[in-house]
Amino acid sequence: EAHSLVGGGATFGFPEISAGARRLEITLRSLHDKPGERFGAKEQKEVDKALTDLKGLVQQSQGSISWVLGTGLPRLWRAAQERSVWLVNLPPTLGSALGRFGFALRSYNAEGVRAAWEQAISGSASSARPVAIVADLDAWLAGSESLNSEAMRAVPLLLAGADTFENRLRAVRAGASGFCPLPVDIEQLAQQLDGVAASRPSSPLRVLLVCDQGPLAELYSLILAQQGMLVRIAAQSAEVPRVAQEFAPHLFLIEGSLSDCYAVELGQVLRSYAAFAATPLVFLQDAGSEREMAQLRAVGDEILSIPVAPEILVDAITKRAGRHRAALDLKARDSLTGLLSAAQWHQQLGIEISRTQRQAGELVCAVLDVREMKQINARQGYAAGDQVLRTLARLVSGRLRKTDVIGRDGAQLLVLLHGAPLSAAHDVLRILQRDFATLRFGGVDNEFTACLFCGAAAFSELDAETSDLASQLEAAARAALHDAKQAETPN
Repeated sequence: EAHSLVGGGATFGFPEISAGARRLEITLRSLHDKPGERFGAKEQKEVDKALTDLKGLVQQSQGSISWVLGTGLPRLWRAAQERSVWLVNLPPTLGSALGRFGFALRSYNAEGVRAAWEQAISGSASSARPVAIVADLDAWLAGSESLNSEAMRAVPLLLAGADTFENRLRAVRAGASGFCPLPVDIEQLAQQLDGVAASRPSSPLRVLLVCDQGPLAELYSLILAQQGMLVRIAAQSAEVPRVAQEFAPHLFLIEGSLSDCYAVELGQVLRSYAAFAATPLVFLQDAGSEREMAQLRAVGDEILSIPVAPEILVDAITKRAGRHRAALDLKARDSLTGLLSAAQWHQQLGIEISRTQRQAGELVCAVLDVREMKQINARQGYAAGDQVLRTLARLVSGRLRKTDVIGRDGAQLLVLLHGAPLSAAHDVLRILQRDFATLRFGGVDNEFTACLFCGAAAFSELDAETSDLASQLEAAARAALHDAKQAETPN
């Protein structure tokens, strides 16, 4: 218990208690290391003094928490409503077209954008700074002197103009992040904005926290959850492999003072599973002997000394878990759309169903299918069919939340919507169908449109006694898709 207070005291904002607990721990350890000697009055006096000092520190610290959860920590992703893009001297119709991909657009002339920027950075404007600016090349360069502030240069800038070498060179010399040829290809522009503004991050980082100290585990979990991470807590070492198989973490965070197993032993057990051989292991460990630290370094990826500051904890986990997730994404992503492959989506389906059961939440599975996709490939060519699928993928991923799971299965998209009743999911799908139907594909001479069929099913409507709930949920969504096709009501 004294050892727990050493790390927990400082982490909760009581460094004095942590120091007092350290003195008590040293006293107890010195007595523990002399098993042959009698515990007499002198030894009892030492322990009583250390305990009295610690109690006094606790009383002094009551009501004086010095650390506020979340202060100064960066947000790791932007909500969809924050995907603000400013258009400068470009047609307003461009804004409505980009809006279908989940961007919030504001149009300005070259004079108005400077005033809008000054309002945004002063906090007096109703909207925040944009994640990107798309401007007419000539208009931007004409006002470059007034638009060239250091703060504004930090915002990604795309300059639009006739597609010539000279214009592209002018954009490079103006410090633009990219060039947008006129007339604008909406799908290509949306892709550029996703790239320069990083507007749709990958799926949330998943962290499996192994800690048997309840309050401390909840604190670490809350710190990480505030940064958009998904955290599972395992209080017993023996349950870690089972939980990990279900949760598929991007990183294990192991508190070093487990009561049922040494942290290094748990790390060695996890490394013996092929599925976790490459998953990062981060230990939260009080300073130990050189031999103990060497053992931890041999099996783990990083050791964070406790007490650990929240920003250091977040930074370490973000970097290591993020790299592991990126490596997994390269294997899991569909090369055409960037969505999850069918195999990875189905693996995620099982994970999400388990989470829904555990939290007694809601989950909807939807299948999206472009009408007459085979005919589009036959009449317009496979390049046009690929364009349709890429645009659909960008439309769906731009409009849905980052916690929703989207994959591609051939000419179909597979979607999992969290925390939504079936009626709300139908509303979302109808909006996607409506917006997709307004998009134009192909070139000037062979322009065409496409329609979207959707089918959806709710997890709450399944037979809970069925063993294979994942297959049952997908089958129900595909049955709803079949009914929509039979009714010939794509949108």
